[in-house]
Amino acid sequence: MSKTTQRVTTAVFCAFLALLGILHLVLPDRTFSPVENRNLRQVPAFTWRALREGSYTAALETYLEDQFPLRDGWMGLKTRWEWLLGKREFHDVFLCGGALIGRVGEGDRWEQNLGFVDRLAEKTDIPVYLGLIPTAAEVWKDRLPHGADSADQSALLKEARGTGAVWADIAGALAAHSEEPVFYRTDHHWTSLGAYYGYTALLEAMGETPLPLGEAETVSDDFYGTLYSSSGVHWVPPDTIERYVREDAVTVEDANVLAECVQGLAKEELRVFGAVLEVEEPRSFHEAGTIAMDLTDYELTTSSEREYAIAALGYAGAGDEVVEMLDGFTDFEALGRSEMEADGVRETSFATRSMASPQKVRQVQDLGSGRGALWPCQEPEMGQTMG
Repeated sequence: MSKTTQRVTTAVFCAFLALLGILHLVLPDRTFSPVENRNLRQVPAFTWRALREGSYTAALETYLEDQFPLRDGWMGLKTRWEWLLGKREFHDVFLCGGALIGRVGEGDRWEQNLGFVDRLAEKTDIPVYLGLIPTAAEVWKDRLPHGADSADQSALLKEARGTGAVWADIAGALAAHSEEPVFYRTDHHWTSLGAYYGYTALLEAMGETPLPLGEAETVSDDFYGTLYSSSGVHWVPPDTIERYVREDAVTVEDANVLAECVQGLAKEELRVFGAVLEVEEPRSFHEAGTIAMDLTDYELTTSSEREYAIAALGYAGAGDEVVEMLDGFTDFEALGRSEMEADGVRETSFATRSMASPQKVRQVQDLGSGRGALWPCQEPEMGQTMG
């Protein structure tokens, strides 16, 4: 190599180092790497004590590594070069075509944990169900590179069948649908579809009939999981997250709305709400939330037939003198029963009644046994007044 060539090579190398230094000074420090899905090291605080102990220099080295200019691009280039050389395992993650599958190591507490389950099943009269979820390395083991070093999960699952617990064959259910996207390609979790098949296996083990799968709804089409972050293989396309919601299913949104409504109810309103749930029997959180948002349709009333009759007379415009005059000539209990039947009163354990639509509410103290009814109230006719 001539001196000119050596000088040019040295100059290019020095210019490259200078460029990296300038980029490090010019580019702002990043706090988070979306590719690696982790927080990045910031400038460490300098103290003489940290310098003497060596912790400062170690932290500074980590900082420089994390804030290296164009770090994500260099890491991707390194991984791609290793892939071209034939490497298929990157940081305990196997590249299997368009999917990333995490390596599974041998567990050191397997026997101990199975022993706990076995003893629990022996000491309780309640049925104990055991369903172990295999990873993609088991369900998609035919996709693993030849000679991939990963634990034999099938042997472990076979051993788990020997406990006294009722076995839920989740692995079998997933294996039967292994051609479907039961696991994410960039993450170690199973998908919503895989979780459904696991649910069906558990319900069948319990002797129950699983609910049918709802319609798929795409929540995200650009999801990258933990395997994508930890492997450095950043050319795999993103995952799609789907959820399956039946028309009559409970949703998180409905549950949140109901929780917020109930949280805002006063103590007496909670009694009213409990009575409404008892009688109306809403079929969903949405219906229950709708009721909780407008309790003006419901009021407290008495369960005493006599008191109900007196209240009905007052509602019709009869004052106390009229009620006293009728007391010796009227069967208030029979009148109360008749009025309750005409008003569609329904007894509850919360001393409340229901009105068919939001109208003026008259307050009637519960002088009876503490039980009450749901009553569709009517507007007063011409000439009547509210009691």
